[in-house]
Amino acid sequence: MTPTSSLTCRRGWLVLAAMAVVSSGASLCRGADAAVAPASLSEGPQFGITVYVGKPASEVWAALVTKEVVDRYYLVPLLKLEAKVGGRIAYGRDTAMIEGVIKQFEPQRSLVHTFRFVGSNDPETTVIYEVTPEGEAMCRLRIVHIGFKEENQTFHDTVGGWPMIASSLKTLLETGKPLPWPKS
Repeated sequence: MTPTSSLTCRRGWLVLAAMAVVSSGASLCRGADAAVAPASLSEGPQFGITVYVGKPASEVWAALVTKEVVDRYYLVPLLKLEAKVGGRIAYGRDTAMIEGVIKQFEPQRSLVHTFRFVGSNDPETTVIYEVTPEGEAMCRLRIVHIGFKEENQTFHDTVGGWPMIASSLKTLLETGKPLPWPKS
């Protein structure tokens, strides 16, 4: 495969301008147990993006789990987050559009949850957020979406959404202002 400057996603490869990440399965799920991640991440398509944020890891973690912050950068508001293994997570407006169950919750480090669009027949997948300090004033945020059996509608919708979400989170934390989403 030859990476290009446009968004390309095939069997684990993601190229998004200069914000590309290509990782092997072992590094993507560091700290996740076998119940969270499949034995081989190379099976089926997957998505990964890494962004460096000019804020401490504690602030990035808070942005992942605090409703008032999530609602400013995520594409749909956070409806529910039960911050524990087995807890529920849901995003939506009046009712849930995305639902999942938390599989791993390590404050300041990682959040892993299942992911499913409500009403979709597509199989449940898994989202992994990893926050890694890079000194005191910045950190690395890695978002990985795995468990796809094929490039179904959920895969295509999320591959387009994750870059916007990661960029919006970074912009909000670094500038205090969310991205200026176009009015529909």
